[in-house]
Amino acid sequence: MKLFAEANNLAFNAQLFSQHAGYLRSALVLAAVEEASEPQYLLKMITDALKLDTLNMV
Repeated sequence: MKLFAEANNLAFNAQLFSQHAGYLRSALVLAAVEEASEPQYLLKMITDALKLDTLNMV
């Protein structure tokens, strides 16, 4: 994700992912479950790392 952000000139807080690796892993697992996918936790972490305003996202 860091390389993608850099290639697209996006600010990216990679330290957020490294400091909260357990939460990131759990968010990835929840997003990947086919029967009851819960991607909102992963999306929240990514938007926080990219410093995006979630109110402007569709």
